[in-house]
Amino acid sequence: MSEITSLVTAEAVKEVLRSEEVRSALKQKLRHNLEARLD
Repeated sequence: MSEITSLVTAEAVKEVLRSEEVRSALKQKLRHNLEARLD
């Protein structure tokens, strides 16, 4: 039971990390687009 729980927790952590990466990548892209527009 505890093995399954730790596996689920690891997957949840991976999902959170992945979504954080995606969010920061989107922010960088938006910032880049804004800077390109301002130039």
